Amino acid sequence: MEDFGIVYQRPDGSFVINKDGNPKLPYHVPNHGEFAGLYAKVKAYADANPEMVKPEEHPEPDPITPPKYTYDEKDEFLTGLMEGVGMVSGNNEE
Repeated sequence: MEDFGIVYQRPDGSFVINKDGNPKLPYHVPNHGEFAGLYAKVKAYADANPEMVKPEEHPEPDPITPPKYTYDEKDEFLTGLMEGVGMVSGNNEE
């Protein structure tokens, strides 16, 4: 029996393995199509080694924090934006 090391199981029952022992190359193994043969091998390994099966981990993404701007920076940005769309003219002469 092939040793797949730690195997991660997804909620849908498919597996994620480290193909060729490379931990930076996760390999998804669903139970259909061309993957059915590999899935059977991974499933047999998982059944024989339940201590090596872990639920797939999805780390929470970092929250997006908007940058903090001073009043002058905001004013400069808005003035530039309005000039760019023609709402404010740098030259008020007619």
